[in-house]
Amino acid sequence: MVAAAMVTALGLGGWAQVGFGGGGALRGVVLLELDGLNAALAAAGFPALAGELTLAGGSGIGGVTGELAFGGMGFGGSLVARQGDRGVELEIGYGAFVAEYPLALGRRALLSLGVGIGGGGATLTLRFRKAAGFQDALASPTVTRLETAFFGLLPHLRLQLAPLEWLLLDGWAGYLLTLPGPWQEGAQELEVTPTLAGPFLALEIVFGGMEPEVVQTPSY
Repeated sequence: MVAAAMVTALGLGGWAQVGFGGGGALRGVVLLELDGLNAALAAAGFPALAGELTLAGGSGIGGVTGELAFGGMGFGGSLVARQGDRGVELEIGYGAFVAEYPLALGRRALLSLGVGIGGGGATLTLRFRKAAGFQDALASPTVTRLETAFFGLLPHLRLQLAPLEWLLLDGWAGYLLTLPGPWQEGAQELEVTPTLAGPFLALEIVFGGMEPEVVQTPSY
């Protein structure tokens, strides 16, 4: 009787775990902290980049509440700034293995605490001027392209709702941490890249499902 009363009080209604899984399309933003990079750009006469990196990507994660769940995610985006003939473009891509610990908030809602462990790359394209013509572009190149790779961690919370049996809506909130390597221009290695980090926010439409696992409630 005591066990049955506890089940009722906790709102479990005869179920103890929720199984879930699916994959979908993600849209979001990373609010990059670009003070170091912008200071270097300003010193060279280039415009500053705004820190709101708009993302497109996706994820696929599955498991059971109360146990570790696993999956993967990835996203990318770019920032552009122009001032006269000069321009800057920063492109970033990131992919990660994801581990989460999900908790049921009800029959159709989950809250997961997790971390993405992976890496990515960034490309910084600097345009110095516009070419007057084909021969001018050959004689005096107008663009320099720098590239770097980084190790990245993405600790996060993920809220998942299931309005339909086959459709899930996810909200992500986290913080992207990176450990970058040096910039490279072709085969030439340059100094270490300023850290690319910042808050991560995203929404995702997931095609999958969420199903409570029914258990027998003891009766005494």
